[in-house]
Amino acid sequence: MTNFGTLMIFDCSGCNAFINDKAYLDEFVNSIVKEMGMKKIGNPAVEWFPDNDFNRQYDLVGFSYLQIISLSSISIHCCTLSGRIYIDVFTCCKTNEQLVERISFIIQKLFSPLIINKKQIDR
Repeated sequence: MTNFGTLMIFDCSGCNAFINDKAYLDEFVNSIVKEMGMKKIGNPAVEWFPDNDFNRQYDLVGFSYLQIISLSSISIHCCTLSGRIYIDVFTCCKTNEQLVERISFIIQKLFSPLIINKKQIDR
């Protein structure tokens, strides 16, 4: 069986306050799309989960962001209280370690995480 695509996973902690800013999330997604040579399909689905007792208890305060890209997707979940951001980039194009490192560089540039854990899963 041939691989259909690759899921690149970036779990980041110790991020700056820009994970609370939709404009920075838009900039991040645009940078990733450009880096991959892909095209955005439609507008992103973006939801803000407000600071209330339930969301605070489960560290859910923050944005969830989903952008469909040509035959692929980028999903982002921001936990603003703990300074964590979870990024999944699924693509059916060819990936390599250099692409993962370029995406890590963009993450570092925009969100300044103290830690980035990276994984790739072939599908």
